[in-house]
Amino acid sequence: MPNDALEYHDRTKHSPRSVRAGGRGLDFENKPTPSKEYLDLPTVAMADRIRPPQQPALAAVAEPTSDGSPRRGRPDLEALTCLCYYAAGITKTFDVGGRSVAFRAAATTGALYHVDLYVVCTALDGLEAGVYHFDPQTLSLDVLRTGEYRSLLAAATNHDDVANAPLSIVATSTWWRNAWKYEDRTFRHAWWDSGTTLANLLAVAHALDYRAEIVTGFADERVATLLGVDPEREAPLEIVPVGRDSDGAAAFDAPELDPIDPDTAPLSPNEKSFPRIHGAWRAGRLEDGSAVRSWRTDTSTGVPTVGIRAGGDGERISLEPVDAETASSRPLHETIRHRGSCREYDRDPISFRKLSTVLDRAVRGVPMDVRREGERSEPSEKRAGVAGHASREGERSEPSEKRAGVAGHASREGERSEPSEKRAGVAGPERSEVADEASGESASREDERSESSEKQHVSSENQPPLSFVDPYLIVTGVDGLESGTYHYHPAAGELERLRSGEFRQEASHLALDQRLGGDAAVCLYFLSDLEEIVDAYGDRGYRIAQLEAAVTAGRLYLATYAHRALGGTGLTFYDDLVSDFFAPRSEGQTPMFLYTIGRPA
Repeated sequence: MPNDALEYHDRTKHSPRSVRAGGRGLDFENKPTPSKEYLDLPTVAMADRIRPPQQPALAAVAEPTSDGSPRRGRPDLEALTCLCYYAAGITKTFDVGGRSVAFRAAATTGALYHVDLYVVCTALDGLEAGVYHFDPQTLSLDVLRTGEYRSLLAAATNHDDVANAPLSIVATSTWWRNAWKYEDRTFRHAWWDSGTTLANLLAVAHALDYRAEIVTGFADERVATLLGVDPEREAPLEIVPVGRDSDGAAAFDAPELDPIDPDTAPLSPNEKSFPRIHGAWRAGRLEDGSAVRSWRTDTSTGVPTVGIRAGGDGERISLEPVDAETASSRPLHETIRHRGSCREYDRDPISFRKLSTVLDRAVRGVPMDVRREGERSEPSEKRAGVAGHASREGERSEPSEKRAGVAGHASREGERSEPSEKRAGVAGPERSEVADEASGESASREDERSESSEKQHVSSENQPPLSFVDPYLIVTGVDGLESGTYHYHPAAGELERLRSGEFRQEASHLALDQRLGGDAAVCLYFLSDLEEIVDAYGDRGYRIAQLEAAVTAGRLYLATYAHRALGGTGLTFYDDLVSDFFAPRSEGQTPMFLYTIGRPA
């Protein structure tokens, strides 16, 4: 079935009409199991005791990438357990209708958990070299292959960091586990759900002082063969190399590989296939390492942003995030265990400082192999709209008092927006709300980490915080910030007001007519110009746009739940209505992801 990325996206859009026409009952007798079960493979028990990462969640997500500590050697089995558990492990169980329901570390659509993690590693302390599958049900590794296979992965990715890493984690999607409910839209959800999972994985790796980044370019079928999966049922999505091997890099060698096909338990009595999903996957696949190199270098635009709109002349409001000393110190491990998907918001407003802190820490860049460093975007005529996009220090010369309020535009309560100094005040109640209890790690170590995080943020300013997606906000309940719509410019740390007004009804309607959208304090949409993305990166570009939005949303989850009084959740949306709502700024763009934040009821 012909099915390029743009066609797939258009055919899987939601509209009020399509949602009404598509209503169907779910066959719970045929619901897939949430985990992959191998029948006859040996297993390796993972560490039964781990030292969870104590770094504050806000510091961990604020680090867009990390070179890791030179003092860190190879990760051992305990570190690998920590990485897998806090990315995709079972963190809590609830009794629902007399049955126990397990919930995982990262948010996934419908709690269907179609994303699996595989490990390709050299010999680690406590683990032989080989290829493994992480089983969250038993906290163990299924042994798929024994021996050194890193060179094959290095050749498939044509990437130095994969060759240098002692271990790489591969994320896959088993289509049917999600398509049982969401049918053709599962290919979208593959990037949404792997993105939130990898947001956790990156945060944990950085908290443990290991280098980690996401590799999106690789020879798809070669990696599938290594893992022993059939892409028509389960396909590799991303590869995350973790750490650096001081004993030397693996060779870029692609020897002949014997296929494996280990037996697995059936997912459900009647597994169904959806050709449009597989067609979308095939449209973006790469054949070999040479094709990967060409895709990374020859097909890109050479500029760091594609599909993003430059700022306009709307009023700018500077974010006012708290500093590292004042910010919530809730540890990453506790945040991940506490994280949920909020099911009901009350309409009490959240503070502008907390919103600022969440945005500031979470939207600092996704470490991917396709992002360009050290270059500035020169927007095309279509993207520009206005002259250039300046740095944070030079973009606006007006004082913050002037940026904070717009003459003639009233807030929701009919009052003028408060000036920046008043919003920035840290009188007792606000400061005490923000500063949560200590993490348990020594103060000097936390100061060192926070300082390192801030330096990393500064050093990455030559690279835009987002390369492929634009954040747009509907604000309906933030103290000190006028209700309305905004375009967020993360490099400048500013919100550009597009429209003022009360948009709760519209926010609910755009979010598939869900009340959560209208009750949330903020709805944050990530939009991209997919035509520009596909022109620059081919059909595989669709994956990176979806992924950048989803990883950033995963970091927003962590930054939100680092605060005890905040909650958040992702929602689905009416695609074209969202694009129209943010027009004319969003002309030619389409939504990738919707994340909401507010006060849990």
